[in-house]
Amino acid sequence: EIISAARTHCSLEFALMVEFGFRSGPRIQTICDLKCSSLLTARRGNDERMWKVAVGPLSNVKTKRDVNYDLQIPEDLIEMLKSYATSSRRLIRVAKNKKAEDADILFLNRFGERYNRRGPDESVSISQDMARLRKCVGGKINLKEFYFHCTRATFGTSIVNAGLRAGVPVDRILYRLKTLMGHSDSRTSLGYVQFIETEEFNKKIDDEIR
Repeated sequence: EIISAARTHCSLEFALMVEFGFRSGPRIQTICDLKCSSLLTARRGNDERMWKVAVGPLSNVKTKRDVNYDLQIPEDLIEMLKSYATSSRRLIRVAKNKKAEDADILFLNRFGERYNRRGPDESVSISQDMARLRKCVGGKINLKEFYFHCTRATFGTSIVNAGLRAGVPVDRILYRLKTLMGHSDSRTSLGYVQFIETEEFNKKIDDEIR
């Protein structure tokens, strides 16, 4: 519902970023530094419906703590991103940019500037679209405490939920989570598992009380 609302009420760029966050889990700083050339060098994963895109210092795409890892992107999403990369809308933005080194950046704002030029997690344009999203959704979904990193958190908790429900051992879930999200420390991955386990435990207690 959030993705649908973003498509309807926000900029195309923001809508793509939100969907990217929910479905692949990158941080906003990584999304804002992703290159068009990164998409061109994508490789098919073990599952043919998924593609792998390398990010990190070795791929010239910023990540937290300079971790090198592969984003896993569903095929339909990577096709959308590739289509946007060659669209007239993006090319007009590239033409407005005065920095040659930014020409390969996938997402530029309407002034042709990088979204996060003020800092790795700061962007006026994204903040404006986020405010617009909260306003337009209204009472349908409570987005009062929703911010962009929630897309990444949703991706991570979805992986843990799927693994636990399938009976996958926790150590394998942790390895998969660390690999897909580019965590530099396994303790970060463990936090997602503990969160889900605590939620499930609290739910069982609530059910018993009722």
